[in-house]
Amino acid sequence: MSALSSALAYRRLLESDATLRMLRADNLAVMAGTLDAHLGRPGTRMNTEDLHESIDADLEELRDHFDLSLRTAKAYCDDWR
Repeated sequence: MSALSSALAYRRLLESDATLRMLRADNLAVMAGTLDAHLGRPGTRMNTEDLHESIDADLEELRDHFDLSLRTAKAYCDDWR
């Protein structure tokens, strides 16, 4: 495989793979911290509305320490999928 075709294949992978997109995200620390706080234990389940409400509360504190927009937890979670 040529360098070009290999590089294009990796670019497609980076764009299509949710895990790789997450690892490249500017807000990875926020993403990992909030998801770990609420879903980080094995078998943890939480309905979507409760998760959004909990993350919205976290975002209030996190905005003091991270460069975050005023987006809602739902908007962030939609991006993180």
